[in-house]
Amino acid sequence: MDYLLVLAGLVLLIFGGEGLVRGSVAVARKLNISELVIGLTLVGCGTSMPELVTSLRAIDTGAVGISIGNVMGSNVANILLVLGAAALVKPILTNPGALKRDAAVVIGATAALCWLIWLDAFTRLSGFLLVTALVLYIILSLVADMRGNTPEAEMHAGEGEMVEAPYGIVKGLLIALAGLAGIVFGARFMVDGAVGIARDIGVSEAVIGMSIVAVGTSLPELATSLVAARSGKADVALGNIIGSNIFNIL
Repeated sequence: MDYLLVLAGLVLLIFGGEGLVRGSVAVARKLNISELVIGLTLVGCGTSMPELVTSLRAIDTGAVGISIGNVMGSNVANILLVLGAAALVKPILTNPGALKRDAAVVIGATAALCWLIWLDAFTRLSGFLLVTALVLYIILSLVADMRGNTPEAEMHAGEGEMVEAPYGIVKGLLIALAGLAGIVFGARFMVDGAVGIARDIGVSEAVIGMSIVAVGTSLPELATSLVAARSGKADVALGNIIGSNIFNIL
């Protein structure tokens, strides 16, 4: 039964994440929001929503190990699985200048995560500081990218352009809401099944979080990156991974 719950959770997370991104992007385009803003906010946030909701569900049920393991394992899966798969489809060639800022942020965020784990300092204050850092990152990036045609701006605009969403506002909203519902129920099934599996086979919840749960919540990033690679925009896949890891941690 637990394995069926995990499988059902995986399916709902995949389709839910895809629906949320496509629906919200469709609405944003109809509202004339630029591809730059869409790529930097909706795509990055949308592809990380499965990790967010799953971790919140894990915390709510007392499965703290799954919550932390999910973030750590998902970031590892993003780099080794998602980026590796994209590179297998097409070599990743990019302008290093386009990644300089985001790479520095993801390194700083990862260092902060390691520090918090080492000190066991996941308090409300640290949570507030992490979310504040994410908001500042988004605002400063938008301000910097909108000032000129920079390599970073081109990359983030490319992330938005890669999402196909030929829907109207009403249909886009319905798809986004259905996607969000899929993520919520998928996270519930995933966490409940993962906790049961951990108990059955006698391993810690953190191990399950870093393996089954992490790979499952990384599947939306995998789908997005493979589409980018097949379209000859493998550099967008790299930017998507970096952005997703920033959102996952902060």
